[in-house]
Amino acid sequence: MPSVLNDVRSQALELPPSERELLIHDLLVSLDDGDESEAGIEAAWAVEIARRSAEVHSGTAKLVDMDEALDRVLSAANEGEQ
Repeated sequence: MPSVLNDVRSQALELPPSERELLIHDLLVSLDDGDESEAGIEAAWAVEIARRSAEVHSGTAKLVDMDEALDRVLSAANEGEQ
């Protein structure tokens, strides 16, 4: 791997999560193949995924077990049918 890439990667990994999110967004947008709406959507999801991952890893995310999540979804669906 080229040393410039190694340097950039090392520096990027030292950034706080919020700045890494912005960097991810900018890099993905730079790969745009001409379909701005699709690239924008993909970039936004990449930023959201990075944000959520950072929250889980830092312990700040409020996690819900699958049974509770399923109960919430079914309750909401039942309320919507009424």
